[in-house]
Amino acid sequence: MAKQELSCTLKNLMFIQRAAQRDERIRKQEEEVKPGGNFFFPGIINKW
Repeated sequence: MAKQELSCTLKNLMFIQRAAQRDERIRKQEEEVKPGGNFFFPGIINKW
């Protein structure tokens, strides 16, 4: 009985760890800078 409970606990722990890794990857992707096209490079300014 104790062995079965330990097995279930380890499975739950592994599931939680995978979920945490997945959440971390999603957060990193959201933190990446994605330019929206509303910027310019200082070297490309037209001088009239």
